[in-house]
Amino acid sequence: MLDALEHSACNPEIAGLLVRSLVRILQLSPEKTITSCKTLNAVSRVLQVACVQAQECKRSGSMDPSSVNSGLEVLESVPDQPKCNSPETVQNWFGCMKMCMEFFTKFFASAEDTKSFILHSFASIDCLFDLFWIEGLRDDVLRHILDLMKVKI
Repeated sequence: MLDALEHSACNPEIAGLLVRSLVRILQLSPEKTITSCKTLNAVSRVLQVACVQAQECKRSGSMDPSSVNSGLEVLESVPDQPKCNSPETVQNWFGCMKMCMEFFTKFFASAEDTKSFILHSFASIDCLFDLFWIEGLRDDVLRHILDLMKVKI
């Protein structure tokens, strides 16, 4: 499922469904899923998908990276925007990024050792700081960064 998620990172509808499935699996069977997530480095892979989504959205010009309003601000400067810049697509990108953060949040809160695991994952930390610049995600990301700073190694 993680491979499929990575391959569909540029398609927010499919990626969103896959991440939603991962969240549901984590809810239904937390112990086994946490172990599998650690083995497969799932947290950093899911966060990397969120980063790809953010980059795609910024690259398409549909989100102004300096003033994103809850991740849904569409620039009106180009009258004939391609379909990938539609408000619905931007909303799908942001929804997928939020779902990736929900997966991260559930994994983060599921056990005490998961915090230490995340703290030792350079890719996860890097992604968190990249996602910090998405205004609609900033509060959640900042809260997680601060919580990680409190972890005793």
